[in-house]
Amino acid sequence: MLAGLTPTGAQAQQGATEVDQPRPARPAASRPLRTAPRRDISAELSAAQAYIDAEEWGKAAVELGRARTKDPFNADVANMLGFCQRRGGDLKAAQTSFIAALRLQPKHRSAHEQIGKNYLLLGDPEAAQRHLVLLQEICGDTCPESRELNAAIRSYLHR
Repeated sequence: MLAGLTPTGAQAQQGATEVDQPRPARPAASRPLRTAPRRDISAELSAAQAYIDAEEWGKAAVELGRARTKDPFNADVANMLGFCQRRGGDLKAAQTSFIAALRLQPKHRSAHEQIGKNYLLLGDPEAAQRHLVLLQEICGDTCPESRELNAAIRSYLHR
């Protein structure tokens, strides 16, 4: 038998293996993860905003990474980090940050917009369209995030 899959104790008597045992439930992707007490991240956010205003995406991402370390359950910080990573050209890291934001807050409108735009840069308009549909379910066709992503998708398809 494979290591780690051998029957243990009473299980061997019943013919069960470790893989037959139920696993603890993990949080559903559509359900927000637990939150922790928030730590003050105002200095990091202020510095990040100054770098964003100057379009210094790498420096902004460093500050937002610090903020994320202090407050790992903050979906807004994860989304802003993804935005800066995308603008800095690191699409893979941006994708990871947007996914983290959506795991923390599944109805985060800006994160849906931003991940949709990231999918367009990755050449996957179908995935972007899926996030547009989710946005429309959250806020309809008239919210700014929905309008922006819709315009980006149309522009991508008609280039």
